[in-house]
Amino acid sequence: MNSVIDLRSYVSASNSRLLVMVDLQEKNYAELAKDRAADLTRSMENCTLAIQHARNLGLPIAFTRSSSKTDGIERTAPSAWISDFKPKRSDMVFERRQPSCYGNQLFEDIVSRIGNFAIAGLAEEACLATAIDASHRGHHVTFLSDASVSRGRHRADNVIAVLTEQRNIVVSRGAFFAGHLIDLAIMQLRLTLHDISEEELSEFSNVLSVSLAASTRIDGEA
Repeated sequence: MNSVIDLRSYVSASNSRLLVMVDLQEKNYAELAKDRAADLTRSMENCTLAIQHARNLGLPIAFTRSSSKTDGIERTAPSAWISDFKPKRSDMVFERRQPSCYGNQLFEDIVSRIGNFAIAGLAEEACLATAIDASHRGHHVTFLSDASVSRGRHRADNVIAVLTEQRNIVVSRGAFFAGHLIDLAIMQLRLTLHDISEEELSEFSNVLSVSLAASTRIDGEA
């Protein structure tokens, strides 16, 4: 099962065994600083705290960075890391060419052995795409909502449309649990766009928890 929490909740009751920081690169920072400066400042502060918390506990940290190919052979060099967020030699680094971090096979292999992780960073859409892939694989992922930031309204609307399409596909195949998790991801993204309030998200989460508990009880009695 996946969860969406703030940094304080993560620090107070963390059971994640890996912290994944997504795309903490200078190019992403510069793009987000243009129209999301306030959210960016808050997110960067919380990313720092999340990393410090993981290091204090001795948890492994994985950094992902986006990269792209210019043609079928060559690829462009990835943007430099933000100066205060350069990985240490003991950290893992994965390149990401797809929205989900699971597009990197080595990332999937590592997470499959660890089993659960927390995720945050400067590509909220990538965090949500990764969370959906995690649910399909039975991995537990905790999304740190206040240590992440969206790239903008237009891109977020496109992500919501894709998530809705994916939700309809998995529900049509009988995967109702995965459908509920995608619903939760959509609601979280809408919260970052201020389409809904924190109270509405909390109410939806409570209803979802009750629904899942009832479904589990019925399955156990069957």
